[in-house]
Amino acid sequence: MWRPRHGIILAALGLLGLGLIVSQSAGLTVGSGEPLMLADVLLGPTAIRAIGAVCFLTLLMHMPMRRLDDRRFLGSPLPLLALIALALVMALQIPGVGASRNGAVRWMHIGPLGFQPSELAKWLVPLSIAWWAARCGRRMDHLVGGTVPPMLLLGLTTLAVGVEDLGTAAVIAVVGGLVMLAGGMRSSLTLL
Repeated sequence: MWRPRHGIILAALGLLGLGLIVSQSAGLTVGSGEPLMLADVLLGPTAIRAIGAVCFLTLLMHMPMRRLDDRRFLGSPLPLLALIALALVMALQIPGVGASRNGAVRWMHIGPLGFQPSELAKWLVPLSIAWWAARCGRRMDHLVGGTVPPMLLLGLTTLAVGVEDLGTAAVIAVVGGLVMLAGGMRSSLTLL
C-alpha cells in the first residue's frame, strides 16, 4: 500500500541519484587518455557516499520519531546535539583544535574521523528550531519564552560558522529564519 513516506523516500532517492550523476559528470574531462568505466562510477567515492546516504535513510526510517516529540526540555536529543555542534564550531577557534585546509580552519579530527562541525550545525540547528517551534506552539510569536532561545542558537551558530565559512553561515541563517517564520514567529521579529 502506498503511504506518504514512500513518496518522500522516492523523492530522496531520485535526488540522490541525480546528485550522483551530476557530481560524477562534473569530474569528467573530454578527450582524456583513459576511458570511463562503469565500475569507476559505481565504486567511486561519490557512489560510496550515496550508498552510505541510503543506509542512513534506512536507519532513520526505523528510528522512533515520537521520541523526538518529547515535551521535556532535554527529553529530545535535538537541542543537546545542536548545542554540541555549536560548541564544536566554537572549539575550532582554539589554536591546535582545528585542522587547516585551503587556508581555513574548518576541519576537526577525532581519531581517524575528519569532519566539519559546521556541516553538523547546518542540519541540527534548523531541526532544533523546528522542534522548539512545535514545542512552543502559539507562544512562538512572543519574544520572551518563544523566539529568544532559537534566535540565540541561530545567531551564535551563524556568527561562529561565519568566521571561516560565510556561505554555510548564510545557509544556516536563511534556513533557520525560514523555519522560525514557518513555526509561528511574527515577521516583524525578523528585523532583530
